[in-house]
Amino acid sequence: MDVETNGEVYWQAAQGRGKNQSEQNLWALKAGLEIWWDAWGARLEGLQEEDLHYRGKSYQDLEGVPTPRSEVRWATIKYEQSQGSLELGRQEIILGRSNYFQVADMVTPVDFQQAVVTDKSRYRTPLDALRIRYTRTAWDLDFGLIQDDRLNQYPGQNSLWYQPEQNPCNLFEAAGQACQVVPDQTEQPATYQGYLRLRAFLGAFDFSLMHFEGYEREPSFGADFVILNFKSLLEISQTRQRVPSTVATFSYTWDKHQWDIELRRDFQAKRLNLASEAPMFQEPHNIDYGLLAWRYPLFDGDLSSELYGRYISDYQKGQTQDRSQSFFMIDYSKETHNQRYKHIFRQVVGIENKDGLLHLEESHRWTDQLHFQVGADWIWGKDTAPLGRYRQHSRVFLGMKYHL
Repeated sequence: MDVETNGEVYWQAAQGRGKNQSEQNLWALKAGLEIWWDAWGARLEGLQEEDLHYRGKSYQDLEGVPTPRSEVRWATIKYEQSQGSLELGRQEIILGRSNYFQVADMVTPVDFQQAVVTDKSRYRTPLDALRIRYTRTAWDLDFGLIQDDRLNQYPGQNSLWYQPEQNPCNLFEAAGQACQVVPDQTEQPATYQGYLRLRAFLGAFDFSLMHFEGYEREPSFGADFVILNFKSLLEISQTRQRVPSTVATFSYTWDKHQWDIELRRDFQAKRLNLASEAPMFQEPHNIDYGLLAWRYPLFDGDLSSELYGRYISDYQKGQTQDRSQSFFMIDYSKETHNQRYKHIFRQVVGIENKDGLLHLEESHRWTDQLHFQVGADWIWGKDTAPLGRYRQHSRVFLGMKYHL
């Protein structure tokens, strides 16, 4: 029996500058190896980042500023057949800003190809994960289970802060309450998340229904910081809380028009609300989301472009928070007939909050096995953190991929 073996080795280096509450001079290096042996696949990858602006400074000098260095390693093994797949994953967060990552669903994982300048305080990635998929004709069933033994929403001084405005003491001090950050010496509580997704591909109509179940134990914030003269806020429940979420999506394609509708309901467990003007508990409640998107390609063939409009309505029951956003995006890409050059221009502009992204990229296939990549990004907008600051990031990157 013939066994097919293939794979690829890749790396990417990036240098970026950012400005949020403080200046950032960032660089990153990502490298990985992916190998397929018949139906089995394995992937090893590592990411290291450092803020050169704070190189050589002690932890005491870095209190309340972005962490200077982070390192993440992860491994995945996968078995795939025509009717399904089984995947096991393990991630190790070594140090630095990545300690702020939280447990994530594997349906929309973080794309680390856009390293360095993105706002990782809102990103989440799995640590220990199991994923099973079953596919039959037009139906796809997807199950995932994620377990994290060291989840903590607000890491202590030992892991430092990614963004200074994420320090919970900021809001308490702004409200006239004394607050002091202390090192976190406690064991992190286990957190679990699982999801089940059913998708159907029925010609011009696609349907997806996904349900998340999460069980988490909120750590006592006293393990991370002490709020002097405000002890009642430390009485956060130590029992496990069920955190469900349900998402339904509908997609319909007619001629060149594609319409997408997404309805989502999240349950927000009881926790400390740092987004309020004064420190307070956020009571359990549901959060509803609605999304409507329209896509239309302007050109076919080598030259293609796309208009994208989206409207999001977020209504939080029991609260006076009702938000809406709209986006407009144009994608332009062109590839030469010899398939050796590829030029990509991408611009994303948020009309409502004036957030935006400008992405330029060029890749060159030197041989059938060797590929090179070079590009630049520019991101601007207002941070959505509780103490939002205007943020601006720019970076340049260079990468290589070699097919075995």
